[in-house]
Amino acid sequence: MATGRNGSARARFHLGDDLALLRQVLLLNPFRDASKWEAVAGVLKEVTGKVFSARSVRDRCDLLLAQYSANDRANLRK
Repeated sequence: MATGRNGSARARFHLGDDLALLRQVLLLNPFRDASKWEAVAGVLKEVTGKVFSARSVRDRCDLLLAQYSANDRANLRK
């Protein structure tokens, strides 16, 4: 298993984590205020019991949005 910088096991995102993440992004809109990514990470810790950094939460959200956008473009071409 991969480890983080401090030697602890890195938390991995699962479907439920992704859904909780996207719900919090809708509620808090951290794209307007970047400091809210910390709040999103804190809520995810409470909801999932896993520790995610603000950076990993932001990166995961960006990845999910990019995947959705790519899939949406593919569907438009059909």
